[in-house]
Amino acid sequence: MKAPVLNPLLTGHAVRYLSSLPTVGLKLFPLLRVPERAANYYVWDPSNDLNIPDKIQRAPGSGFKRIISKLSDDTYFCKDYGVEEALDKMEVKLYENFLSADKAVSDRTTWVVAMHHEIRVRDAVAGLTQTSSPATKWDQPNSDPIGDIKAAKRVIQDATGTVPNLLTINQDVYDVLEDHPQITAKYQYTAGGILTKDQVARALGIEEIQIAGQVLNTAPEGAAAAVAQVWGDSAVLSISRAGADIKALNLGRTFNWIGAEGSGPAGIGMYSYDQEEIDSRIHRSRQFTDEKIIAQGAGYLLTNVLAA
Repeated sequence: MKAPVLNPLLTGHAVRYLSSLPTVGLKLFPLLRVPERAANYYVWDPSNDLNIPDKIQRAPGSGFKRIISKLSDDTYFCKDYGVEEALDKMEVKLYENFLSADKAVSDRTTWVVAMHHEIRVRDAVAGLTQTSSPATKWDQPNSDPIGDIKAAKRVIQDATGTVPNLLTINQDVYDVLEDHPQITAKYQYTAGGILTKDQVARALGIEEIQIAGQVLNTAPEGAAAAVAQVWGDSAVLSISRAGADIKALNLGRTFNWIGAEGSGPAGIGMYSYDQEEIDSRIHRSRQFTDEKIIAQGAGYLLTNVLAA
């Protein structure tokens, strides 16, 4: 058996495929490329954004007032996640060409890695300290999703000084909001037919809505399938913005190790090798990441927003 080697062609394909999936983990916890597999990281402190220095006028011959960030720290450790699949050389004959077969295997293994990342982010978000459940569920008469979201936004703004930019919900919750009378009333004289996602976001006062579209079989192995939404009927408000600034305000980050054995700069790596004893080529999707809350105050979890 030959040693696995990085496959640049399939890695590029996996990166594009990963970005096309209806997952939200990398939106909520944007990728942060790190050169060390394990290290301390900055935990955001609210005083950095809420407190600004006073008297910044400079007198002639004097220096400028300097900003000194207040920082605490925690530790991340990027763990090795990955799966592989054997592509039997007889199976290749079922595909148009070798590359089509390789890409099909890459898609399947990348999907599994992406789903596990999604679950890790979901579990991290479940530990948010700012949380509540709507008194009247959004699929019931006289519910107030705009008011519920506005109240949650205010909690985040009071905690961080910044308005959240992202609302993450599953498809069922989005379908309810899209048809909710509070939302449609805002467009009754200007829009006909089905509202766009941007219009729903504007009605809620949110910059962006991400729809979590993945489902999982939650039944034990061998039992009848029990398909459920990965994110359930929750709604997550967050400050989530991609960028390379390790001190930037974010609910969470996906620490992605970019070392020689790591994930690569885009968060996924494809490795290939031949296993002659089973007459197969093996493709492996690999990810070295750790998902961490950076700023508790930058997120708000609304649970059980639907009654049905």
